[in-house]
Amino acid sequence: MSLSLVDLRKTLGEDKVVTDPDILRIYARDPASFEFELPLAVVYAESADDVVNVVNYAIKNKLYITPVFPSTSLSGNAATVARNTIVLSSERMNKI
Repeated sequence: MSLSLVDLRKTLGEDKVVTDPDILRIYARDPASFEFELPLAVVYAESADDVVNVVNYAIKNKLYITPVFPSTSLSGNAATVARNTIVLSSERMNKI
């Protein structure tokens, strides 16, 4: 699927939506040995509004979201096992 992320970048900002293949490979899997797909993008949410915008974008475009939270989980929950996935990272969310 060839999907433009222009609208998402306009809404969130260039620095929050990453499509560099090297970065995508890092977020596509965790230490578990599941097969994985590269995500379409990694989005670094900084606020609840960012999360809402990503969810709305995913719904509109029929995409999956894999949430990633800073942790030491090794269970495979961060692996992107489906095509058409946006990884939603909370690592920049540091405010309540």
